[in-house]
Amino acid sequence: MNKVYQLLGNKKSLNLAFLLFVLVYLILFAITLFNSDGKVGNNDNYKDLFVKFYELGFYQATVQGTSIVYNLFLSFIFSITKNVETSFFVLNLFSDLFLMFFGYYFYHKTSNLKNNVFYIVLSMYILFVLNMRSYLSASNDSFLGVFVVILLYLIVIKLFEGRHEKFTFLCIGFIFAICLSIRITAVLLIPLIFIAFFYWIKNTDVTFLKRVQLIGICSLMFLLTILVFHFPAIKEKHSLSYEDKNPSKDLNWIQRNYLGLKKIESGQEKIHRDAIWKNTKFEKVQEYLKIHGANSLPKTFTQAVFKDPVLVFKITFLNVITCLARFFRFWGFLFSIPIIMLFRGNFFNKYKLPTILFLSFLFILSFVCFTFMEFRWFYGYEILIPISILYAVNKIKTAIETNKINSIIVASLLMVTLFNVKTILSIL
Repeated sequence: MNKVYQLLGNKKSLNLAFLLFVLVYLILFAITLFNSDGKVGNNDNYKDLFVKFYELGFYQATVQGTSIVYNLFLSFIFSITKNVETSFFVLNLFSDLFLMFFGYYFYHKTSNLKNNVFYIVLSMYILFVLNMRSYLSASNDSFLGVFVVILLYLIVIKLFEGRHEKFTFLCIGFIFAICLSIRITAVLLIPLIFIAFFYWIKNTDVTFLKRVQLIGICSLMFLLTILVFHFPAIKEKHSLSYEDKNPSKDLNWIQRNYLGLKKIESGQEKIHRDAIWKNTKFEKVQEYLKIHGANSLPKTFTQAVFKDPVLVFKITFLNVITCLARFFRFWGFLFSIPIIMLFRGNFFNKYKLPTILFLSFLFILSFVCFTFMEFRWFYGYEILIPISILYAVNKIKTAIETNKINSIIVASLLMVTLFNVKTILSIL
């Protein structure tokens, strides 16, 4: 086994594997970009939602429900481009670029040691983001990712610096409010913030009174920012403003997802998202309700949990496995290193926080989405993977273990390269 480590772990093998990895990744990016029609897809009807926002104005559009901050940014760009599709392209392209460059800055802040591992893992992240191409879709996922990655930087890095604490907590409250003013899924940041605050308390000498003061400042900033953006909806409807993706008051996505998943469970459909998206349209849901009664399908996620906890467990388990396979496909064996390192040393060490945050988000999202996982929901959160890897690798000190790490890196690079080659062949 040592001979294998010596063969794979030497500098020449590392450089060769990395060069091959980058080359194939760039070829994949070029081919997928060339094969695209260049048009911005209308994901979840966001183009029409923006047109409605622009025509109604901020107040009325907010009352009716919209992605507030996203459409405000789009409006600014639209005032220059005068073209809806171009506005989406520009804003989402900027979002992808921000995720790359701020991701680099965030990653850079995690280590003073700039070795081969540092640059290889960084390159894996940059190429991964480059290949997202969210600028070809009219969706606010990558835009939300911009503020998610800023918030993660605040709770992973700035929170533990011990400098400008009041400003840091003000920023956490403000950025979280911005996230919740883009998309309701940002509510999943709440448990991550609580976890980060817990690790902050465990790793810093802060008096109880100061903790209360700082968290109070954070909460106040959050509430004030929410009030500013959502004021029309709060005043008129006593609720926050979000787009409603349900076709009517009597039909919603929980019902549709439940019916589609039950068809899979009974063997009527294959285990595939098409069981819901293509073969369980809202017309099918309506027909089912007419036959079996208005209360035959759960209308909320809570109702689904109580009605059929086994089904919820099954889709959760499937999503977790799908996610692990996905990240294994893009990060290889490197993805397993921070998970293994969780069980070595103090569990509440702040350097384990990125791993805890990412795994927590993965499990929570897998549970509450109650449908097949869409990986665009991970935009912004994925920066935690390279940071977790770097923190874990930096804790491995001995020469023998370093040699093993280099071998794991080479094996991971080759594995991801093979997957990319397979994808290229499937496209051609």
